[in-house]
Amino acid sequence: MTKTIGQAAGGRAQAPPQRMTVAEYEGLIESGVIDEKAPVELVDTPEARL
Repeated sequence: MTKTIGQAAGGRAQAPPQRMTVAEYEGLIESGVIDEKAPVELVDTPEARL
């Protein structure tokens, strides 16, 4: 199962979403590396990122 979070901003070209686990996503948000609205694809396992 995957779930995409965030949306492209008003017609600007965006890089494809990053694939990461929920734990990785939460850690990056807490550390301030990414914003909660960053386009990411959440995956169930680290192996699914590939």
